[in-house]
Amino acid sequence: MKKMLLITIAAMFLFTTIITLTTAGASDDKVVNAKITKVTKRISKKGNEYAKLTIEEPRELDGNIYMAEVSVMAFGSSRTKKALSMKAGDRLFAVVNKSKYKGNTSYIIRAFLETKSQKK
Repeated sequence: MKKMLLITIAAMFLFTTIITLTTAGASDDKVVNAKITKVTKRISKKGNEYAKLTIEEPRELDGNIYMAEVSVMAFGSSRTKKALSMKAGDRLFAVVNKSKYKGNTSYIIRAFLETKSQKK
């Protein structure tokens, strides 16, 4: 009986460790500091309002550097409101989560950041 209990506890510990390591490694967060080229208000399939910002990000392909347009989404009322208050030419300084949509890289805003000059 004790042996079975120890095996069960060890299996549960191993399972939770694997799940924790897998989810921690899956996070693809990064800080973006880029110029906004376009701001659009959108409505989701569920009828919720969200913001779509477009930024340009440098990329490299075969040693050639080019600028790629990347979509940045803001979901949730506070992040959507903040994103919609921005305009083309402003700088986006935020923590984002990288994802793929129809094969293209896009970002979802997790949190807006402030530079020291913005805190005044």
